[in-house]
Amino acid sequence: MNEKSAKRNNKTSASEEKCSLPARVSRFLDVPSDMLLGGCYLEMHGQNHLRLQGCKRILCYTSEEIVLGLRRGRVRIRGRDLVCISYHAGWVIIEGWVCGVDLQGTEVGR
Repeated sequence: MNEKSAKRNNKTSASEEKCSLPARVSRFLDVPSDMLLGGCYLEMHGQNHLRLQGCKRILCYTSEEIVLGLRRGRVRIRGRDLVCISYHAGWVIIEGWVCGVDLQGTEVGR
C-alpha cells in the first residue's frame, strides 16, 4: 500500500467515526437511517400501486381514504377505489387510484 492510499483510508475512517451510530448502522445494513428510528419506507409504482413498510395498524379504511398508523405518526392515502390487498408483518400493499399521500407527525430525530 502506498502512502497516498494509506492517507485516503485514514481520512475515510476518520469521517466514518464522525457519523452518528444510526448512520453507521444504516450504512452497514444498507437501510435508510430513519427506518432504524421508527420511520417508514414508502414505495409507489405509478398511481395504482403503493407499498409501505413500518405500519403498526390500520386506523381508517374506506375506498377513498386509508390512514395507517406508524410507530411515530401516520400516513394518509387519498384516492379512488382504494383496496388494501395485503397487510402482514408491518407491510401494507394498497391498490387503486392514489391521488395523494400525506405524512403526519413522521419527523424522526427532531
